[in-house]
Amino acid sequence: GDVAATTSDANASASNNVRGITFGGRVYSSGTIDYSIEYVTIASTGNAIDFGDLSITTGTTANKARHRQGNGMSGSSTRGLASGGYTPAALSNVIQYVTIASTSNSTDFGDMSAATDELGFMSSNTRAVIAGGSGGSSSFRNTMEYVTIASTGNVTDFGDMTVAKAFLMGASSSTKGFILGGYTGSAAVNTIETITFSTTGDATDFGDLSAVSRSGSANASSHAAVQNE
Repeated sequence: GDVAATTSDANASASNNVRGITFGGRVYSSGTIDYSIEYVTIASTGNAIDFGDLSITTGTTANKARHRQGNGMSGSSTRGLASGGYTPAALSNVIQYVTIASTSNSTDFGDMSAATDELGFMSSNTRAVIAGGSGGSSSFRNTMEYVTIASTGNVTDFGDMTVAKAFLMGASSSTKGFILGGYTGSAAVNTIETITFSTTGDATDFGDLSAVSRSGSANASSHAAVQNE
């Protein structure tokens, strides 16, 4: 099926085993921002259906409407999270969430430590980890922060990636998160890093992609992770 005609790229996403959700985006032809949240029922085919809207869209936190390319999925089987983002007004540090089983506008969850976009997202059913990103211009971050999905609140420090980067791809199993590729400000990279959700700490080297890659998407099951250009 199709998403709504006004949304073409720079979305964020979340899912459980019933619904897949997209948050916001950019109308590529005009560069304008879309604040809508849409969903599909995974077991059936068909066009996306309106879920609600991103609720925090004005002021200095005019935010999550534009989730940059392929950031990965964040949330649990119950909640979907949208973190950070960019509009023509400002970067954002706000985290918003929806309850996947019911349609509604998003609700404020808490804040990241800094206004950031071009992030990578990973999550188990308990924790959501937000990795890297750009704070504007050439300001790239190596930090990883997490929230406990079942509760609301601001982020807690998780650890650091091996290098500061944005435009990275996140993928998750039930126990591990994977950070694939990205852009350091001077070059795209082919590295794969991993974390274990149940413990905090710095990311460790897992291996390499077959080629340098940025701004793609990635998915994982409990058995394997797949990166898509």
